[in-house]
Amino acid sequence: MKKMIKIEYKRSQKKSACACRFAAMTLSLILVLQGGSAALAEENAQIAADNTSSESAAVPADTDAESTTAQPDNTQEETEQAAAADATESTDLAELLAQLTALQEENETLRQDLEDMTDRAVKWKKRYKELKAEYDELTGQNTEKKESKTAEEKQTGKEKAESEEKTGSEENAGSEEKVESEEKAGSEKKTDKEKKDKVTSGMKEALQAAKDYLSYMAFSYNGLVEQLEYTGYTTKEATYAADHCGADWKEQAVIRAKDYMGIAAFSLKTLTEQLENVGFTPEEAAYGANEAYM
Repeated sequence: MKKMIKIEYKRSQKKSACACRFAAMTLSLILVLQGGSAALAEENAQIAADNTSSESAAVPADTDAESTTAQPDNTQEETEQAAAADATESTDLAELLAQLTALQEENETLRQDLEDMTDRAVKWKKRYKELKAEYDELTGQNTEKKESKTAEEKQTGKEKAESEEKTGSEENAGSEEKVESEEKAGSEKKTDKEKKDKVTSGMKEALQAAKDYLSYMAFSYNGLVEQLEYTGYTTKEATYAADHCGADWKEQAVIRAKDYMGIAAFSLKTLTEQLENVGFTPEEAAYGANEAYM
């Protein structure tokens, strides 16, 4: 009976030794996959092999069967628990690597979005500068025309005052000179009336030029007169053309307001003031701005 127990114990030790070698190989493979050094894996395998050899060599001669068979079972259980713990750690590491990869991909997407937003911001800033330059150019031209008109009006007023002063001095002369002056003035008025009633070739050319200007750009009454004078027509010719071109000045204000809003953003008040600056009356400017905002 005792001999049979020893035989069964040796068989169980062989099975236990095989299980220990398999567990040692598994543990070494897990350590290599986790980035552990090959030396550490070899050391663990050697320790497991030494434990197996010592367990196989140590066979007590005079012990009970139950005490001799319990030790290999405990060693195998501890090895399996260690292998399971290593497998769990390997799984946790794989999950962490997956999370890190997902975070890197998300970071790359955010970086691309930031670059796209930066490019759009640069383009809009460039477009804003272009529109502002166009607006400043238009405003500068209008200011120059307004200043030129003011200077001409001052010069005309000065000449008129001098003429009235001269006429007053002539009226204070003798009655004979006064009669002659009145006759002369009447003659000049008659001549001026005749000239006014007669349409000159310059008036006709100015009228055609006014229609050409209105065909591709909106003008106020004063703005059209100034433009014609700027191109060389006299005040009389320019005024005649503006009076007879058939333009609806309120509609011209609407067209001009829409042109301004097509190149820059305006508030209703600013748009109204801009229309007044180019020669439209307050009524025409208010009408044009309100129609453009509808």
